[in-house]
Amino acid sequence: MAFMYLFDLVDFNEDGEVCASKLFDENHTKANYLYLVSKYNQKFLDMQGLKVPEFFKNELAGILAGVEMGDDFEKAKKIVISNCLPKVKMMERESDSDKEFIASMNEFVSYDDKKFKKDIETATNGKHNEYIITATSGQILDSVFKNLQNPENLNDKILKSKIYKDVISYNGLMASIEKVGTKDNAVSDVKVIA
Repeated sequence: MAFMYLFDLVDFNEDGEVCASKLFDENHTKANYLYLVSKYNQKFLDMQGLKVPEFFKNELAGILAGVEMGDDFEKAKKIVISNCLPKVKMMERESDSDKEFIASMNEFVSYDDKKFKKDIETATNGKHNEYIITATSGQILDSVFKNLQNPENLNDKILKSKIYKDVISYNGLMASIEKVGTKDNAVSDVKVIA
């Protein structure tokens, strides 16, 4: 399965279903999973220049709070996914587990940083590309670790969103390292957008 590092915000059992992590009990991990799904959906919306539906602005927080308190996870998951893009719904239907669903969405992530795009386009060879991707992913990794040092940051709406977006960017970039072989295919394989 493709590279995935979720910083103990989400974890999966041997069957690939959401379970408690080192940092969170099972209910909180399930809520974190649904929030992660919503952030992948938001990333895809951004990539297409589409607005985030009102559901994610108004109703999602209440559903996540309910799951944290023990509400039915499967029912909540259906509600969240029903408000996602058709592409996300299709990936969920075609996945055999929660983990496979996240991994499949990760394959379609684009990293939208103009400096990064310029660096990749001017790279001289595949090793240079790998260095640029590794350095950039290291910066993202540092940002996530710094923000997760204080668990209260997850209570701040803006910081929580940044943390999850950084997790998605980190996973997408790390998965891209395996794909980049030469300068000729670097930009399309890394799926950079400006």
